[in-house]
Amino acid sequence: MVINDAHLVELKAVSNLAKIHERQVESYLKSTGMESGLLVNFGNLRRLEWRVV
Repeated sequence: MVINDAHLVELKAVSNLAKIHERQVESYLKSTGMESGLLVNFGNLRRLEWRVV
């Protein structure tokens, strides 16, 4: 998801974020020319997990 043509946000619903998820966001950033992205995981019901890539 791209917000205001400036922010890339990737939403996941997995038990835990893994390096492959970060690499996916990095690939999106490279293809769009954006510099940073936010990876958010809603899959763990006990805690919200996020990473800035």
